[in-house]
Amino acid sequence: MRKTKLISYFILATVTFAGLFMYACKKEKLPQSSVPQKSAIVEKITDFRNKIDRVRDNSYTRSGNDNVTVDSAIWYLEAITNYTYSDPAYEYSQILEDSAIVSLPVTNGLIDIANVQIAYDSLIQALATYNSNIEAANKRLLTTGVVLREEATRSDEVSLKMYYSFGTDTEVDNAASFSWRWAFGLGQCPGGSELPPPNDAAKRIAWRANLTLPTPPANVIYVDLSTEIVKPEDVIDENGVHMLYYKKEYGEFYHPCITREEILQYKDNVLVIGQEYKPYPKDIVSYSVEGFVQFVPEGENNPTPYYALNHILTVTYGTPIERIDPINDLPTTD
Repeated sequence: MRKTKLISYFILATVTFAGLFMYACKKEKLPQSSVPQKSAIVEKITDFRNKIDRVRDNSYTRSGNDNVTVDSAIWYLEAITNYTYSDPAYEYSQILEDSAIVSLPVTNGLIDIANVQIAYDSLIQALATYNSNIEAANKRLLTTGVVLREEATRSDEVSLKMYYSFGTDTEVDNAASFSWRWAFGLGQCPGGSELPPPNDAAKRIAWRANLTLPTPPANVIYVDLSTEIVKPEDVIDENGVHMLYYKKEYGEFYHPCITREEILQYKDNVLVIGQEYKPYPKDIVSYSVEGFVQFVPEGENNPTPYYALNHILTVTYGTPIERIDPINDLPTTD
């Protein structure tokens, strides 16, 4: 079980004060330390990319070293995609997120390079399709992560999930005077309405938090992506208050509202949490906040059943490296 983190109000207050001046409707270009060029990693990425290109056009000569481990396949799929297509320096107004699934056959814990090439092409096709469906004048793939789906993996097949984010220049209504339903895209209060993302309090919190992230230099990409999933019970301040949204609903279930002031406070909390969990020497790449409902039945410690409403925070971290090749555009789709 994860140990609950008790986070000082002094730190929280400092970030809250600073956050009042950092917020803007567009992502600001903030200073960032220079990123050393890790030529060995870049060479490793481009060499493998060239190898699967040769597999695709049937010019690859097998050498007896044509298999990779599952961990290596995950690393290469993620790194090559980001190196070739991602642009984390794109100055966005809005983030859109989605995911795709791909399966690869495994033999004795190894994956043939031809199957890695097929999986890579499948993932790029998913990105291209998603990109073509975004209705925005300007858009860019920001970053892509690939993780193992352990629950769907067998001895002869692995299932991988690719999660990705795109940035667009679509203007987002600041909606400064509005309260928002807590989650599930239910819109503004009262009543809610059909609105484009970010269209609930959870998404507004993440949107505001993402806008505070420093813009990396134009030649930087992220590799070795990792995520930290944080629940309200994981982060409780020194006064016993959850730093992520948490509410118990007794009796009839309804979707409560979160005020703009509360959204701003939760955004500041997210910034503190992101730093608290950040592994050195990685950078924070993005924040995501989603709603989760848990029914807690009657029991010894709770005589009355209730619904627990939670905001679940996912922080993505990555190691910055310098790209030496130009960014490629995603393929077009018919």
